[in-house]
Amino acid sequence: MTIVHAGESLFSDAYPNKFRNSMLDSVRDKGIKVILGDRVDLTTQVDSLTTITTSKGVKLETDLVVSTIVQLLISSELNFLT
Repeated sequence: MTIVHAGESLFSDAYPNKFRNSMLDSVRDKGIKVILGDRVDLTTQVDSLTTITTSKGVKLETDLVVSTIVQLLISSELNFLT
């Protein structure tokens, strides 16, 4: 398993560095590869069903790709809720 994350950490700066580093170590200790500061461009055509390439050119062999892109809404877009 490989996690590709655009940020420099798996968690936002809202969490203390000690916690973020501990979680990263824990994930890696479980044998999960983590690539930080990179992303998978899912808008481009995949070379094959089993290979994807990150924006920095890292090729990954895959069985399954799970996209977990989070898009934040601007608070003004949420006004309809009030």
